[in-house]
Amino acid sequence: MDPRITLNQLQIFCRVVESRSVTQVARERGIAQPAVSAQLRSLERRIGAPLIHFNGKTMETSEAGEVVYAWARSVLDRTHGARRLIAELGNGSRGSVVVGASLSVGNYVLPKVLSEVYQELPGVLISLITLHPHAAVLALAEGRCDLAVVALESADSTPDITWEALRPDRLVPVAAPGHGHPEGPISGETLAGLPFVCGPKDQVHRQLIDGQFRHRGLPMRRVIMELGDPESIKTGVRAGIGVGLLSENVVESALEHGEITRLDLVGEPFEIPLWLGRRAQTTLTAAQHKVLDVIRAALGSG
Repeated sequence: MDPRITLNQLQIFCRVVESRSVTQVARERGIAQPAVSAQLRSLERRIGAPLIHFNGKTMETSEAGEVVYAWARSVLDRTHGARRLIAELGNGSRGSVVVGASLSVGNYVLPKVLSEVYQELPGVLISLITLHPHAAVLALAEGRCDLAVVALESADSTPDITWEALRPDRLVPVAAPGHGHPEGPISGETLAGLPFVCGPKDQVHRQLIDGQFRHRGLPMRRVIMELGDPESIKTGVRAGIGVGLLSENVVESALEHGEITRLDLVGEPFEIPLWLGRRAQTTLTAAQHKVLDVIRAALGSG
């Protein structure tokens, strides 16, 4: 590989591939479009192969371009990680920590948990990004976050990522008060027969819940509306559209204020497994270790 290849060229190339637009990259960097094109041509000369083809307004990455993109993305991610590590080594009083999380735990649990770190280390910038579980795992693997808390059926440790089980996220069946839903204890079979508001079939959370109904030998739920996130589902339940099966953390406030009511489900509660992950080959800074310890203390299985 030509040693004259610069990080700036790799950054521009990766952003062009990701955005599919030379114009957008020029706008992002505050430079003229010809300057972006010149960097791409220079990179292609030093690589010795065409990386990007333009067909009118359509941009395509060549086979060599796909290989170079994977390499360049790895170089940039590792460079970013090294810079952060060098800057943050020490007592953890400065630096940053990025945590990726599934929607429910990210929106309703971790903000309160992470506030403890801020109280102790106000100089540390903590970033919490909420993603669908598989996207959070990918962000962790690619180095875009330092830790991840995700809802998955299972999370097997690999040479790249180490996972540990956290306390499961307990789900509760809820309904709007006074909408004719059963009072008193109900069975799983009765619950499944009620009109449900839940997430789309392609969401991991929906798949995990459906899997628990199957595992218990229960009929599939009678879904009458699909909404994209826990807050939307809670709103649908509150409006009397149907019942919901939501995390205790999601419905805690609405239950306290009487906006929705909890159905009395007989038997084993529904729970979603939660996992805490970190990259196996990465040395954590003091601040990252602190966040890891706080999450373990708040959500640990024991």
